[in-house]
Amino acid sequence: MDLQQTDVISGLPAPVAVKFLRYFRGPGAMAPLGTPLLDPEHGTDRDALVRLEADGYVEHIADHQWGPSYRTTTSGNAVANHRWTKPITRKTADRLLDEAVTRAKAFNADDTRATIIARIRVFGSYLNREKDRLGDLDLGLDVRLRRTYDGAEAFSYAQRAGVLYADSLVDHEAWLRAEAAKAVRGRSRSISPTTENPADLDGPWRDEYEFDGLHLLPEIAQQGTADLGW
Repeated sequence: MDLQQTDVISGLPAPVAVKFLRYFRGPGAMAPLGTPLLDPEHGTDRDALVRLEADGYVEHIADHQWGPSYRTTTSGNAVANHRWTKPITRKTADRLLDEAVTRAKAFNADDTRATIIARIRVFGSYLNREKDRLGDLDLGLDVRLRRTYDGAEAFSYAQRAGVLYADSLVDHEAWLRAEAAKAVRGRSRSISPTTENPADLDGPWRDEYEFDGLHLLPEIAQQGTADLGW
């Protein structure tokens, strides 16, 4: 996402909004009852959430005894996933894109992985050919389960990877999305992958890579699930 430090998002300075929205990614969360997330100069957490919901960055998902819970939308995730990095040249972005696709192909060729990356879509400032200095390289990853979910196998898979997570399909899939994104990013801080579909955002996008073996995998990989795949 082409975001500047001086931008304002729903009344919050961009750096503050990025940090605030990160708290509500994934399954969502309630604003903490004790120590607020925002400094008093930026208003209350609740007021900020009302503005962010009105502007389409978060959505209200439930009411609890202690207050409402929210989670980021596709637009909210685009902000929350932003990392403040040094600008890169288009030549560097071209190289990083080639390397990201190479890593995705290697990831898909590894049958021990629980998921495959069905496609990579590039979006954001990279598609503006008039810009030579880019904030980062924005990539959308369509991540699918490689095989039907099995709770015991999923737990063993995570243990082998040295990761612990709550024993639920939702938490498992959230971790799998992060695993695929980490594999594509590699060591580059200038690659910003998301598992959101860039087609749901305002602005252009382009398919850069599609996994040609998708039709050979089980239907769950071909169609995606409620939480994985587009």
